[in-house]
Amino acid sequence: MPSKYLCNLVLPGAGKSGTSSLHEYLEAHPMIAMSSSKEPHHFCRDARYSEGAKAHNKLFEDKSDALYFGESSTGYLPWPIAAERIARDLDHPKAIIILRHPVARCFSHYRWRYRLGLEKRNFLEAIKNNGFGFDPEQPTEFGYMAYLEFSQYERQCQVWEEALGSMNCLILASDDLRKHHERTLTRCFDFLGLPPLNTYSKPENVNETSTLGRRPSRTMTGLADLLPRGFKSSPVYRQLKDKILKVMAPVAPAAMTTEERTFVEESLAEDIAWYEARFAIPNKVD
Repeated sequence: MPSKYLCNLVLPGAGKSGTSSLHEYLEAHPMIAMSSSKEPHHFCRDARYSEGAKAHNKLFEDKSDALYFGESSTGYLPWPIAAERIARDLDHPKAIIILRHPVARCFSHYRWRYRLGLEKRNFLEAIKNNGFGFDPEQPTEFGYMAYLEFSQYERQCQVWEEALGSMNCLILASDDLRKHHERTLTRCFDFLGLPPLNTYSKPENVNETSTLGRRPSRTMTGLADLLPRGFKSSPVYRQLKDKILKVMAPVAPAAMTTEERTFVEESLAEDIAWYEARFAIPNKVD
């Protein structure tokens, strides 16, 4: 029986590894329709999943000519239930999983939340207290913590390869997408059985941590509610708001301390070894 879902391509993560950029790059292919909004988390949040295929298909309105309908939700990779649902509900689904070095990803995850104003602790305190415990039903204000767990690639990728079949999972290194952009995208299209693009647009960083503004506080949101509705919908207001939030964003630590790096490397030793063996890179973080 054919699936009720249009979706047949998923980018499940890993978070802070270039998933947002890859989402945009794949959208450039005329035979791929990526979802109009990123991070729907449909298959890992029970309330959204209960809405069914009709609700999820709305992500692809006016894109009926494509061969692939894809969405990206970084909450899927560490959540086995998402892989099970996707394997069961979609027609021959494929997954493209993009990974960053486990240590670098973990620290970038922390810096991202720090820049948004959602994390105020030092890195060591944050990873010791909230390194694990991911639950998609319990988001912390915006995004998730579980800083170490999101880098546990060996177990997570095994789950996805078992659920979808290893031939239906393409695992990429974010460094390859950055350094060998055209070649890596062509590899994605080959994996999907699609012709390559004639021209490749210059890659741009999407969701770059250093350019993010902080999340508006409740006080700021309350003050904004006092403004005229017409002004709040104007481009001038949006530009002014973005500038203010960027100026107010906390400056995230630029590097880990020796103690912090040692703790992360010891906590993720198996996943670091798996990652470095998988991508045949030296035993170090760039």
